[in-house]
Amino acid sequence: MRKINGIIQAGGRASRIGLNKAFLDVGGKRIIDRIIGELSSCVDKIVIVANEPEEYRSLGFPVHPDVIPGVGSLGGIYSGLFHSDAEWNFIVACDMPFLSAELVRRLSDRAEGCDIVVERSNVGFEPLAALYARSILPVLRTMIDGGDLAIHRLFGKVRTRVAELDPLFLQRHPHLFFNINTREDWESAQRMAKII
Repeated sequence: MRKINGIIQAGGRASRIGLNKAFLDVGGKRIIDRIIGELSSCVDKIVIVANEPEEYRSLGFPVHPDVIPGVGSLGGIYSGLFHSDAEWNFIVACDMPFLSAELVRRLSDRAEGCDIVVERSNVGFEPLAALYARSILPVLRTMIDGGDLAIHRLFGKVRTRVAELDPLFLQRHPHLFFNINTREDWESAQRMAKII
């Protein structure tokens, strides 16, 4: 498998839930620890992008604030790639408790000849659980400088491979792309963790 870094996007306190989502407990384990556990088996290095770095230092991984603050998820992707020493980087949001290392491997297997490999679920593209080449940094910078901050528009500007989900893979990982935005989502995740 090619060298891949895992980049966790940990923006900090979420306004809708009022807590740092990375440290919420799901199934007896903090979400960030669940993500680190999965990434540890399939990436060469883990990097965390967080605007409150001191909260994450105890995890033992490099932590970097946004290079360009205040530009949302696209800025987080830019920051992660900027601080990475690998050409390929799996970028994941810190609020996805059911990430699977198998997803990273599947995306890596499809990376030849493109700049981004992203899955499309039943709700659309999943850009915060996708594989990005560091070589897209200039494109990201141009978008940010121009105020074009929608991640989905990035896909049309670089060579993007859309990986359609295999139904058997989804059966094994039915909550793969579930993310937590509200207290209700957190409660749902806790219920899901009990039946997985």
